Amino acid sequence: MSGSRIRAGVEPASKLCAYCGRLNGGGEARCRHCERRLPAGWELALARFGARHLGGAPATMLFTGLAIAVYLALLASAGGLSAPLGGRTALRWGALGGTLGGREPWRHLSALFIHFGLLHIGFNLLALVSFGRMLEHVLGTARFALLLLVSGALGFLASDVWYVWFPPQQITGGLSGGIFGLLGAEVGLRFAARDDSWKRSAVSALGYAVAMALIPGQNVNNAAHVGGLFSGGALGWALSRASSPAFDRVFALAALLLSLATLAAIALARWG
Repeated sequence: MSGSRIRAGVEPASKLCAYCGRLNGGGEARCRHCERRLPAGWELALARFGARHLGGAPATMLFTGLAIAVYLALLASAGGLSAPLGGRTALRWGALGGTLGGREPWRHLSALFIHFGLLHIGFNLLALVSFGRMLEHVLGTARFALLLLVSGALGFLASDVWYVWFPPQQITGGLSGGIFGLLGAEVGLRFAARDDSWKRSAVSALGYAVAMALIPGQNVNNAAHVGGLFSGGALGWALSRASSPAFDRVFALAALLLSLATLAAIALARWG
C-alpha cells in the first residue's frame, strides 16, 4: 500500500489525459496515445488545491465569486436589495454604454462582471459553472481564464461596432458574451481534433444564441453573444494548437495579468 502513495513534492507516477482518458508517465508533456497536451506540474498542483477548496475549477469559482461580489456592491451602491439597478449605477461600476468603450477601453473587461438583476446574474452564473468546470478541466486554468475574459471582451467590441451602424447603443454588461465564448471554444476544440461532432456543437451554440435573441421583454445584447461565440471558436482552436511547455508559461503569465487588469478596470470605472 505504501508504494502507491504520492508524497508531497514528488512528481506523480502518472498523468491522466483529459482527452482520451489514458495514463501517461509523470514526466510526459504530451499524451503518448493521442498526442494532446498534458497538464504541467504547476497545473496539477493548482488542480489539487482547486479540488480541495474550489470544487476542482479555481478560475470558474473565482470568476463566479467576483461576479457575485460586484453585484452585491452594485446593490449596496443603489441602496439595498429592494433598490432598482439603474443605468447610472451600472455605469459607475464599469458597464458599457454609448461611446464609453472608445473613450475608456478598459470597460470591455469591467462590463463582464456587471449584471442588472437576479435573473441576469443567476442565469449567467449557472451557465458559467455548468460549462466552465468542464472546459477548465480540459484546457487548464490559465487557458480557460484567457478564453473567458478575451472572448467576453471581444464580444463587447463586436457590439460596439454593431451599434455604430445600428444606434443607439444600450447600456450593457454581463458574462454572457464570455459564456458564448466557452460554447464557441468547444466547437473550436472539436474542429481542431478533427472530431465531426463539432458540427453538432456549432448548431447547438447557434441555437442558444437564437433562443436568447427571442426571449420576450429582455434587453439582450445579441451582438456581444455572436461576437463572443465566434471569437471563442477561434480561441479554442488556437489554444488547442499551442501545447508546448513554453506556451504554458506564457499563458499562465497572460492569464494572471489579464485577471489583474480586470480588477483594475472595475476600480478605474468606480473611482476614475
